[in-house]
Amino acid sequence: MGSERDVQSDLSLLLDCVKFQRGVADARRQALQTVATICSENESARDYVRVCGGLHLLLELLFQTTDFTMQRVVMFTLACATENNSSCQSVLCDSQLFAFLHGVLCDDKRSADCHASAAFLVGVMVSKNDVGQAMVRENGILKALIDIARSVSSELLQHTVESSLRLWESVMAAMTNCMSNPVNEENQRFASQAFPAVVAVMNQSTHRMLISHSTSFIAACCSNNGGSAIM
Repeated sequence: MGSERDVQSDLSLLLDCVKFQRGVADARRQALQTVATICSENESARDYVRVCGGLHLLLELLFQTTDFTMQRVVMFTLACATENNSSCQSVLCDSQLFAFLHGVLCDDKRSADCHASAAFLVGVMVSKNDVGQAMVRENGILKALIDIARSVSSELLQHTVESSLRLWESVMAAMTNCMSNPVNEENQRFASQAFPAVVAVMNQSTHRMLISHSTSFIAACCSNNGGSAIM
């Protein structure tokens, strides 16, 4: 990774590509993927994307494009640009984006990877964010995540597919963040509806990552005695 100035220069060029290469989808997707990689490795890069208007650019693209693949890449990029950054969180945490993500998660025509990117973004937005945690319950996102967990659980019990593993990881992480830091007892009670599906996966799978994410979900459900009403 170069100096901070070099990183900012690279990000500016990449975001310009996203903004102006409207007729070249492959170039835009590649630019977005590179932005995601830079942001995932560099906290100051996330701040720069926010300060230079990059988050608003990505949101505009997300809402305007009808290309599901492009939407998936944009959601993933937004998540990487927002992870562990409360200032970026505050930009994204609004009803329009939550409504959009709810629509994506409820759309059976979307791929598992598209659902996984949406769940990843949800998890990033609600992490350590009590306002976001309340919004995902109120607008139906938490219910959509539970429904996906049930569906993916059935698939995983029959055969292990890489895309299903990625989706399970993203959904478990998102639901865990919906309940913890701070502890949200209403979300704990609501998310407990996924218990049968999660326990079924844990009982029949030997996949380390499946068990790890499932265990984290159950621990979050029961943290701070919030799960006492469920057990």
